Amino acid sequence: MEQLWQGKPNMKFDGLRAFAMAGIMGLMSVNAQAADLSLGQYQTYTAPFNWTGWHADFIAGYAIDNKDVDYLYSGVPTNVIPLLPTGADLNGNGSSIGGALGYDGQFSGVVIGIEGDFSWMNVEGQDRSVVEGDPAIGLPTLNFKTDYQLDWLSTVRGRVGVPVNKNLLIYGTGGLAFGKVSTDTSVNVGNLGTLKGSSSDTKTGWTAGGGAELAVAGNFTLKAEALYFDLGDVSYSAVNRLTTGSVNTQKDLNGVVVRGGVGYHF
Repeated sequence: MEQLWQGKPNMKFDGLRAFAMAGIMGLMSVNAQAADLSLGQYQTYTAPFNWTGWHADFIAGYAIDNKDVDYLYSGVPTNVIPLLPTGADLNGNGSSIGGALGYDGQFSGVVIGIEGDFSWMNVEGQDRSVVEGDPAIGLPTLNFKTDYQLDWLSTVRGRVGVPVNKNLLIYGTGGLAFGKVSTDTSVNVGNLGTLKGSSSDTKTGWTAGGGAELAVAGNFTLKAEALYFDLGDVSYSAVNRLTTGSVNTQKDLNGVVVRGGVGYHF
């Protein structure tokens, strides 16, 4: 009887044990799946960047102003004018560096804001030309010299942008532009002296362009933009009290500035 008892399986106990083991394995599997799902969500989820608020930027770039200077002559014999240059070939290119401050508000997928900036500009151009004298018509040797400098540029602009994903903003912008422009012209007229004229003034105009801004880490962003600016024109006369002739100089003041920057959003 003892051998029979020892050799007889306990069906009730074995069934309970198998049921318990299956339950434990099932719970472990569910917990593992839940842990994997939670970890995956934590690793891949990134909140959209909030564009609302103040921001300050450091900006630097390159500007191109390749408008030439036009020469118009007064008090010069008509047979001499065809021999004279019609203007100065100026390629006013150079670097820029400065800062910007602005405020944006985000409304239902559209970002609307205002921004002001100021940049020191190293944009300059110069032209030199010589007209050989002709004693037969009483023309002395003429040396033309024209210099141009854009000292600084500032803008106050509105901007409207659309976030195209969680951290990239594409925008258009436009508004007022201000700049300090200096230019001068001189013409050396042999023994008769030198005609001189210049202008140095702060000009007002407009600007328009567009760009993109990318949130990269925390509250920091990277920006790239291009702006067209138009500051009107400048005109003056190069004269000398010893001569009757004069050179009337005119230049359109417009160009393009391409720049990038690093910003911080408060």
